[in-house]
Amino acid sequence: MDFADVKQSCSARSLAEATDVHYIWASPLMWRVYAVYNSVKGSCSEPVGFTTHSCAPECPFPPKPSHRTKNSLTLQWKAPVDNGSKITSYLLEWDEGKRNNGFRECYFGSQKHYKVTKLCPAMGYTFRLAAQNDVGTSGFSQEVVCYTSGNIPQTPSAPRLVRAGVTWITLQWNKAEGCAPEEVITYILEIQEEDNDSVFHPKYTGEDRTCTVKNLKRSTQYKFRLIVSNVEGKSSPSDILVCTTSPDRPGPPTRPVVKGPITSHGFSVKWDPPEDNGGSEILNYLLEISEGNSEADQWECSESLLVRTLSVAPGQCQPPRVLGKPKHKEVQLQWDAPPVSETSCHISAYSVEMTGPEEAVSEVYHGPDLECTITNLLPGRTYCFRVKALNDGGYGPYSEATEVTTAAGPPGQCEAPCLTFLSNTSVLVSWESPESFGADISEYRLEWGEDEESLELVYNGTSNSFEIGQLSASAHYFCRLQAINQAGAGPYSDLVTCRAPASAPDAVTVLYVSDDEHLDACPLSPSVCLALNWEEPCNNGSEIISYNIDLGDITIPVGNVTSYIIDDLLPETTFR
Repeated sequence: MDFADVKQSCSARSLAEATDVHYIWASPLMWRVYAVYNSVKGSCSEPVGFTTHSCAPECPFPPKPSHRTKNSLTLQWKAPVDNGSKITSYLLEWDEGKRNNGFRECYFGSQKHYKVTKLCPAMGYTFRLAAQNDVGTSGFSQEVVCYTSGNIPQTPSAPRLVRAGVTWITLQWNKAEGCAPEEVITYILEIQEEDNDSVFHPKYTGEDRTCTVKNLKRSTQYKFRLIVSNVEGKSSPSDILVCTTSPDRPGPPTRPVVKGPITSHGFSVKWDPPEDNGGSEILNYLLEISEGNSEADQWECSESLLVRTLSVAPGQCQPPRVLGKPKHKEVQLQWDAPPVSETSCHISAYSVEMTGPEEAVSEVYHGPDLECTITNLLPGRTYCFRVKALNDGGYGPYSEATEVTTAAGPPGQCEAPCLTFLSNTSVLVSWESPESFGADISEYRLEWGEDEESLELVYNGTSNSFEIGQLSASAHYFCRLQAINQAGAGPYSDLVTCRAPASAPDAVTVLYVSDDEHLDACPLSPSVCLALNWEEPCNNGSEIISYNIDLGDITIPVGNVTSYIIDDLLPETTFR
């Protein structure tokens, strides 16, 4: 410490205040002194020791309940700092449960615990504690409220709905029954948010008896229940309250579009529902029509659609007429424009409709011209044609129908003829009549041959079958058929191929007896055996499997060989 004056004494208190030194009561301290002059520091003196005086204890911490029943409370506490003098006793005061800030002595003694008896169940009592030593008494601790044991709250009634918004629900509930007025009651509001989630989750915990649950989904059902708790525990959950949040305003529908044709005096429009229905079924739509802009402050309007009504549709056309003669596959039609009225406008197109032989209806022309050529028709068939005109007002009515019969044409392609073998050397060729296309078939032409490149005409006539004979065994043949009428010849049928059946082989034409020199390998004498040889004949389409050798009245079967030795014969004998 640096003293600028020449004082040669000071008190410990003033020194402590000057140096911000804190002393412990009844503690030994050491002092020494040195002088300073003009920043020159002198030597320190010898240290001197002394001991501070004791004082009253520090304020103790509040007592804590260690055990409680319905009629008693056991409190305990810890000793505070004694400040140099041993604590001799404690003073415990209470308000006797009156809550009027008036305290009476409850216990005075040296123990650090005390059991208060003859109390009321489920009631709060306020306590405070002071410590005393030989010097004095400390200040009182902070007040603490301790409760005796009681009963858990009764099951509460279900919460009540006050109001439901789009994303929030306000609920309220009655005060818990069977609880003391001074008892601290906590309410727990639980919510079940999803139908597939059977678990309730706490949404509010507090002492208020109303709550607004926020951040909910619109037009969604929620389930709520209430639980009451006190120091003894929680009650059973209340009955479930089911609430539904309100729907929101729907979003704008899609832009209207024209549905169907626009007529001269009206039109139909359609639209899709809004992507966002606000969480509820759409009840009504408001369709506005105006020549200018319209305002609807309570509706989410879609984009506007500009529609112009059409002119009056054209009148009925006269039936179309044929130009020239109908051909067998096409016909050329021509028609006049319908009469023009004051309310009709320019005709933009014509549509020609054709009804075919099988009552098949199709549009065969669409365009601005007053004539057209219809192709790909069938010869010799009757068709009906009618025409209608188109302008901005739509199509006019169809004209009366015009019947047109196409010219006859060559017959259609014959189906492949059917071949039926009557024997190994003859076949019956038969066929079905093809489409005649307006003219009777006057002739069939059947071509036949073993080479598909050089077929010969083997039949022409009106019959539907023909027999061909003198076929070679196992030979390949080709044939095709063509029909003819007065309009010409139709296309050939698909080429048909067949193979004649196999037959018995031809007779052996070359048969001879080998010379004696060829019998040298035979172990028998040439006088009792014959060596026969022959050439293989034509097998007529089937492999030869055996031969029969006739020796007089005896038949000798042999396999597929061209030589055979006959033994055990009589010498000097002639055989055939």
